[in-house]
Amino acid sequence: MTRLLTLLLALLLSAACAASPVAESAETWVAPLLAAVPSPPQSPPQSPPTSSHVPPGRGRSRARPPARPAPRLPFPTVTSGDSAPVELGAGPGFPAFAEAIPPERIDRTFVRIGAADRPMPLTGARAAGNRTRLEATYAGVGLATVAVQLLPSATTLDAAAFGALLEETGSSAAAQDRLRRKETRKKARVVVQESARAFVGVAPAAGQKADPPLADAKDAPVGLPLELVAGAPPLPLRAGAVLPATLLLDGRPLPDVAVRLYGEGGDAPSTFTTDADGRVRVPLAHDGSHLLAAAFARRTTKADRTRGDVYRKADWELLRTTLRLSVLPPAPRPAPPPRKKAPAKRP
Repeated sequence: MTRLLTLLLALLLSAACAASPVAESAETWVAPLLAAVPSPPQSPPQSPPTSSHVPPGRGRSRARPPARPAPRLPFPTVTSGDSAPVELGAGPGFPAFAEAIPPERIDRTFVRIGAADRPMPLTGARAAGNRTRLEATYAGVGLATVAVQLLPSATTLDAAAFGALLEETGSSAAAQDRLRRKETRKKARVVVQESARAFVGVAPAAGQKADPPLADAKDAPVGLPLELVAGAPPLPLRAGAVLPATLLLDGRPLPDVAVRLYGEGGDAPSTFTTDADGRVRVPLAHDGSHLLAAAFARRTTKADRTRGDVYRKADWELLRTTLRLSVLPPAPRPAPPPRKKAPAKRP
């Protein structure tokens, strides 16, 4: 009987750990699946008229020069009106997903292109192995933001686990408040709310025009509780650049909070701290996929009790957010100008 009770207890503990939404070092991110947009086919050059008769006077016609082909964009895009899959998941080792996000945990999803007033929701959420697949439709032209916000989830952490979580996420203000109130040995009832963003360039279809050009399109807040906003056009980012970014809490700059940068190598993230205006400057040393991540812990208030059952017994709210970036290789160096030949010496 004792052995059976021990086994049941172990199973319950294992299930609780697996269901915990705040596992240390685990981030949630969204990854649009894109391919490079092909260059449009070139029109064959028009031949001049074969007739030898040229009408005299002002009505003289000239052969129109062939249209210039649109340049190939260096970053992946979709074409306006197309649909493409989006993957959502979580894990400690970006960019490899470790677990899918159950579709029932998703609160809202959307694609916003430019300053569109009516974002389009993602559709068809379904778990597929260690990731969740959705479908995005890109109706417009410009910089698209793909965003996902998860439903709040409640968990109880023992004192040591909560302290480690605050340290890992860089929530120094919450840790100091907890120390001042002598709560370092007290369990924490936490509500966790997570969100994720990524960018997609939506190229114009026939007859459309990108204004501004995709390479110049800028990021803007989309109204998530906690969000990172790129301070430079995010589509043409290249290795070697420094990206300015701003961390916003309910639309306002959030100072003195850690922002983590993950690369594809699996190394420990680099950490930066927001200044008084909520800004950080993030060096992008390598090309490939990168993930900016931030978290902020705050005490719940009486007003939070009206936000639903999940908040009624919570002591803390932990907001987590990520921003996925695609960084291009360094720009090729321009070829040096040809050397001028020295004039020949006269005999």
